[in-house]
Amino acid sequence: MRQLHNAFIDFRDDDELLVGIITGTGDKAFSAGVDIKDYLPFVKRTTDKPWKRPAGIMRELDIWKPLIAACNGLTIGGGLEIALACDMMTAS
Repeated sequence: MRQLHNAFIDFRDDDELLVGIITGTGDKAFSAGVDIKDYLPFVKRTTDKPWKRPAGIMRELDIWKPLIAACNGLTIGGGLEIALACDMMTAS
């Protein structure tokens, strides 16, 4: 999540880039969201500290450039959140 968030910031701040296209690899899924095996232990450790958990990946990002979600397969969970935050969505 941090890497993708940083990629969005890099895109936003690069004056040479005018449009962003985000897609998954392969042809079965755009994104099914977070890996529960990795994320669930983190949630359990921070039950009493919910503010330590990451908010939505697009939260507080002020991106004025158009973003296109090229959804190549399943788009569920956090992947759907990302796709819905984009300006345009295409699906296959």
